[in-house]
Amino acid sequence: PTRRRAVTRRFRSHAMRAIPHRASTVASRDRSASRRRAERVSTTRRHRGVAIARAVAPTYEKVFDERTGQDVDVLSQSVERVELGQGVTWAYRRGVAAPKEGATARETPVVFAHGLGSRAYGFRAMSRELQENGFETYAVDVTGHGDSSKPAVGKGLAAYDAAATGAAMEAFLEKIGLANDRVDLILHGFVIPQHLLLLVARRPELFRRVVILNSPLAPSHAYPPQMATY
Repeated sequence: PTRRRAVTRRFRSHAMRAIPHRASTVASRDRSASRRRAERVSTTRRHRGVAIARAVAPTYEKVFDERTGQDVDVLSQSVERVELGQGVTWAYRRGVAAPKEGATARETPVVFAHGLGSRAYGFRAMSRELQENGFETYAVDVTGHGDSSKPAVGKGLAAYDAAATGAAMEAFLEKIGLANDRVDLILHGFVIPQHLLLLVARRPELFRRVVILNSPLAPSHAYPPQMATY
């Protein structure tokens, strides 16, 4: 009898481990499907001759779900870094395309750039939406912001002016293998987007389209008082 009880306990323990919560099972199936679709997207980009040596699996983060009271895996972005030269390093959030059911893979990468005093983290939700619709996304921390390097004001890429911002973006696209693709550029905020609009005017062949959100189109624009320090 003692042995029978021990065997029964082991069987029950094994059965409980083998039958996960239904929601977790569904989420796991969804993640697996997204990863398979992401691998197909990555294969498509390699066939286009883009040499990018990075992981192809989507990134997920744990988020508390108030409806179920459980932590769930939510599509996110990996944080990566690239040396641009002259002592300047940019951090960026890379979102692997993970098309949801019914969505198709898109060929054009999307690059986000923030305004003065902001950072790439603010684009995480918008990036997730685009990833689920088949886009590969890159949200940058521009020099002096977020997790990017913050060199003392100097020359070249450390000048913190329009020429430096434009040159840094050109170097970024080159270093991560997007210089031969015409990317979609999404700009939001003050000053930095204005610098990048000058790059768009100078190098239009780098961009397929530009989306401008709350960014002045002229350098003579009056800025909010709280930005006077800049």
